[in-house]
Amino acid sequence: MNTRLHTAVMAATFLVTTAASTANAEPAAESAATDRQQLAWSAVDADGNGEATRTEFQAAQVRAATQRFRRLDKDASGTLSPAEYAPALAEAKERRSRLPWIARRRMPEAPSFETIDADRDGGTTLKEWLASSEKRRAKMFERIDDDDSGSVSRQEFDEWQAKMKRFLGRRSGQ
Repeated sequence: MNTRLHTAVMAATFLVTTAASTANAEPAAESAATDRQQLAWSAVDADGNGEATRTEFQAAQVRAATQRFRRLDKDASGTLSPAEYAPALAEAKERRSRLPWIARRRMPEAPSFETIDADRDGGTTLKEWLASSEKRRAKMFERIDDDDSGSVSRQEFDEWQAKMKRFLGRRSGQ
């Protein structure tokens, strides 16, 4: 399994979810990317001091993952069923299929429902959902914190976003 590629996909999902969850309306095309970037940074730098600690960053990731879980939980039962997870899995497989063959070969498949249903009771709780990606969330912070300072600066965050945009654009043929 190539952890870097998997982390990149998770990172992109985090960025899109974070920006989308804080936006109320789509700004003009020229400033949309800048506005989304600012919204994503605002979500990560919770105290507004210009540095995002590991705690702030991971809290933003958990908020984004929680929002995704709630969107998938169509019946609002607090548990994802295989039927509720199936469209997200199909979407992930479809996105993966658009990648060049070398990236597909290196990128792991999206986790199956059975993988995230840790207690095997036929339903995935939010706790199981978050636990299934805990290690990847920690690795993402480490990759962004280029200077190993224990916090992410706005510059590190912006550089990471630009790198992810280039990576995902190349991989999807954009």
